[in-house]
Formats: sequence, structure tokens, C-alpha cells
Amino acid sequence: MTSYDVFHGIALNWMIPTYFFLGGLSAGLFILSVVFNYWKKEFKVLAKPAAILSPLFLAAGMNLLILDLGKPLRFWKLMVTFQPSSAASWGTWLLSIFFFLNVVHAFFLVTDKDEKAKGFGYAGLLFAFVAATYTGFLLAQMQGKGLWHSPLIPWLFLVGSMISGLALVILAGIVLGKAKELGYGAITLAKTLGWLVVLELALIFTEVLVLLNGSSDAVVGVRAFLTGRYSFLFWAVEIGLGSIIPLTILLSSNRAAKLSLQSIAAILVLVGVFAMRYIVVMAGQI
Repeated sequence: MTSYDVFHGIALNWMIPTYFFLGGLSAGLFILSVVFNYWKKEFKVLAKPAAILSPLFLAAGMNLLILDLGKPLRFWKLMVTFQPSSAASWGTWLLSIFFFLNVVHAFFLVTDKDEKAKGFGYAGLLFAFVAATYTGFLLAQMQGKGLWHSPLIPWLFLVGSMISGLALVILAGIVLGKAKELGYGAITLAKTLGWLVVLELALIFTEVLVLLNGSSDAVVGVRAFLTGRYSFLFWAVEIGLGSIIPLTILLSSNRAAKLSLQSIAAILVLVGVFAMRYIVVMAGQI
């Protein structure tokens, strides 16, 4: 089995970018739950919500992948037949281990057994990193897809994972009434989210420049979202709704202090990250 056998020859539909989004979101939530619980304890009230949500989104994403493949036994084959040369096989095993660590970590946190949770949390950080980036590496292994061969794609996915995870944590904190306990810390989280969005925009700009100077296939893919079929989704949804509008809220102390505006910004950021995943997968097939 080659590294791209799972998706090779298949027209990728909306389920695949959704799976990428959910897996990345889960990874971001897990990383934040560990960071908040053990390193940045001023945000500890958000550690449990992040830990609980993480395995739920990972399970949803993995189930979506199985449904999209159309053959559950195909996924099971990846589980029982390890192929060292296959990125898909590595990914399946690593995600399964991450899911196990994720569930156990969440269980111990919910039952207030922080010391037991700590070991699983630290062990899970590596697998969370893999969950956030491996789909980018998987795309890069697919032949004849110039847009996907950018070395920045995995890192763009990693930043997107942290952005989506933090956005959902902010939303959960507001809904659960935890944001008020944070005081100015809620504004700090909002500004952190804003600067992560700025970093993502910088990566996108750099990626576009690299690809425009790449192969003809890469140029075709870039033009598909700059001026072609996916241009509205890119400029209006990913850049406009998903980045620029949230930044006007998140980087302003006055606006970020209003939890209602924070909620709007967080939702828009989530939409923007999903749009990015969708565009990369769909435009890359052109």
C-alpha cells in the first residue's frame, strides 16, 4: 500500500475537509487543555471543557472518514495491517493512540484526578501534534497535485488547529459562564486568538507566493481560489468573514472585553478555518 492509497483515485468530497477540520480542532483542544491545566493555570477553568470536547470531535472526524471511504473494513485493514511506507497507515495508528490517550486524559480530569491525567496529557501532546499536521503531510504524498505539495501546508494546518481549538474554548467559556471568572484573562485569550489569525494570514500569503512560483499544477490550483471557482469562498469567507472581521474585534481591547463580540469573532474564526481546509482539499483536485 502506498502512502496515498486511501484517497488515490477518489474524488474527495466535503467529508474529507470536514474530517481534517474536526481532527485538527480536537488536537488544538487537547493541547490547550494540557497547557491550561499544568502550565498556564490562570486559565485552568477552561481545561476540563477543552479536554471533554477534544475526544468527541476526534471521534466524529474518524467516523466521518470511515463513512466517506464507504468500506469500514478498509479502515479496519489499515488498523490491523501496518505499512511502514504508508502515511495513511501511520496516521490511522497514531490517531487511534491519540484517541485512547485523549479519552483517558479527559476521564481523569473530569474525576478530579489531575496527577493521573498529567501523564496521559503529556504523552498525548506528541500525538496531538501529529493529528494536527499529518493530514497536510498525507496530502503532500498524493501524486499530480501541485497545490498540495507546498511544505507550508502541514504548518498551516497546525496553526489552524490551534486557532480553531482556542476559538471553541473561548466559546465554551462564555456559554458555561467561565469567561467571567477569568476577568482580564478573557481579553488575553481573545488577543492571543487574534495574533494566531495574523500568523495564519502570513502563512497563507507566503504559501500563495511559493505556489505561484511553483509547478504549472500548483499555479492552476492557486488561481482556482484567487480568481476562479473558489475565489468567493477564499476572499469573502476565509479572508473577510473568517479573518478580517474577527481581527477588528479580537485585537481591540474595548471590543474584546464584550463577550457577545468575542462569541461572534470566535464563530467567524471557526468558519474561516473550515473554509481554509475546504479550499485546500477542493482546489487541490483541479
